[in-house]
Amino acid sequence: MNSPDEVYVPDVIYRGDYDSFADAQACSQGYHESAILEKTRETMHRVLRGEFAYERDSVGFEKLDL
Repeated sequence: MNSPDEVYVPDVIYRGDYDSFADAQACSQGYHESAILEKTRETMHRVLRGEFAYERDSVGFEKLDL
């Protein structure tokens, strides 16, 4: 059973007592993080250089899985 301050969505739980969405967002991490962008950029460049066959979600793959 969820506590009163939790909202349940399958595989996602929101917790906390924040005054605004901006306050909650300031305490969280997500796809806007520069480290994620940098990893994706580097993997894409490795694909362009021929080191990987393709990239998915910032992960490089050496061969196509058909």
